[in-house]
Amino acid sequence: MWNNGDHILWNHIADMYHQDQTGFLHLLPKLTSDHINLTPFSVMNVKLAAQTLSASVSSILKTYGPNDAMGTAVFCELIDKFFDCLNVRNTKETIYKLKPFLNEYTDLNDERFTWLNETFLGYFKNWKNSIALRNDREYTANARANMFISWQSYEGIQITVHSSIELIKFLLNNNVPYILSERFCQDPLENYFGRQRTIGYRKDNPSVRDFGYNDNTIRNQKVFRPIAGNCLNDIDNQIDNEKVPHRIPQRKK
Repeated sequence: MWNNGDHILWNHIADMYHQDQTGFLHLLPKLTSDHINLTPFSVMNVKLAAQTLSASVSSILKTYGPNDAMGTAVFCELIDKFFDCLNVRNTKETIYKLKPFLNEYTDLNDERFTWLNETFLGYFKNWKNSIALRNDREYTANARANMFISWQSYEGIQITVHSSIELIKFLLNNNVPYILSERFCQDPLENYFGRQRTIGYRKDNPSVRDFGYNDNTIRNQKVFRPIAGNCLNDIDNQIDNEKVPHRIPQRKK
């Protein structure tokens, strides 16, 4: 990808990882081969993405990376802060991680709202404009599209930012003391449709009758949840931990 003269390349991160593996002390200890050698399943793993597009990777690229890796470093830094804004889990994490963007939302004039609207979305807007203003005639429309993220991702980012800000402000205006943005997730919805696909197997076009039958099956299976998937399984809240009473064996007469 290309942004106003800077290249944003996966090779910058991959080369830095391979170089880091040659030494005894690692600058990128969290990165493994699963982060670099992507598969159709690993590209959907949010944890791998968060550890790769992180502030630590950005810092290493800025300090030890090649001169043309600055665009990749800035991109990683912005994505890391974006993840922090949407993954506020508790009121203590910001203290021991020393990351102010992990603080809970309590103020309607929180600086993260301005950062998301102006800095973060402004970065993608300027990126898109720089591609449109590029005067090289040899680049086709398809080639210019490859210099930017997919339009689905760009549209999803805008929807996520605007909806998150409006939702947080709405809750704060209705006397909610603080907001943990990590609670705004679609894991339960993904779990439900994941179970629908599991029951339906290879049936890509189920009828209303099939969907209703699967729904009844899911409701009757409250204890068990699928292990596979890219979302958290809240199994602990579903399983009854009460001990089963022992059966006293009866003596034979």
